[in-house]
Amino acid sequence: MMRRLILSLVCCLLVALGVKADIMVESSLDSTTILIGQQVSLRTKVTAPKGTRVVFPEYANGYLTEGVEVLERSKVDTSEIDGGQRWVLNRNYLLTSFDSALYRL
Repeated sequence: MMRRLILSLVCCLLVALGVKADIMVESSLDSTTILIGQQVSLRTKVTAPKGTRVVFPEYANGYLTEGVEVLERSKVDTSEIDGGQRWVLNRNYLLTSFDSALYRL
């Protein structure tokens, strides 16, 4: 009886470890500094198992953070990798600022 219980627990643990999702999110700016009124592109890339629900921020109020305005956001570009098992989703945001300050993004 005890042997079956331990075997069941080990099987559950192995299944749980095998189900983990390998999701990677990368974001980068094309410049680390800009002058007042200039624009910079924020590129966001998500790599995930196909079928994973991925939600990109919309910034409905028009600001990434106070002082950093989102001018445009591209449509989400999707491509498949690893024989169709995974996909890569890309979205770009065009940002600007009209205040002289240091912003952490």
